[in-house]
Amino acid sequence: MQYKLQHYQRLKKNKDFQSVLSNSKKVSCENLVAIYQENDKLTTRLGVAISKRVARQAILRNRIKRIIRESFRLNQSLLPAMDVVVIVRSGEGIKDKKKLREIIDKLWKKLIALSQ
Repeated sequence: MQYKLQHYQRLKKNKDFQSVLSNSKKVSCENLVAIYQENDKLTTRLGVAISKRVARQAILRNRIKRIIRESFRLNQSLLPAMDVVVIVRSGEGIKDKKKLREIIDKLWKKLIALSQ
């Protein structure tokens, strides 16, 4: 298992985000929405979107993104080859680390179940 999320495992370019957002499917779990699209690559790629309206402080937004990326890194071997954009919605669940980890794990389980 890799200890770092590699550059090719991230959605970075605007056109990649737009591609996923325009022709894709959705799965949601409480405060998180995963928008996904199968890709022809061998890896799963992740993008995270969180607005200032959801978390005013940059420290909190970055912490949420780190938790989501870490959870993705640990579950990436179970996910099929797809591009995933996780959109964070406002709510109380995102401010508590433990609760956020539980929500994101439920989201990955839903995505894994859809692929089988």
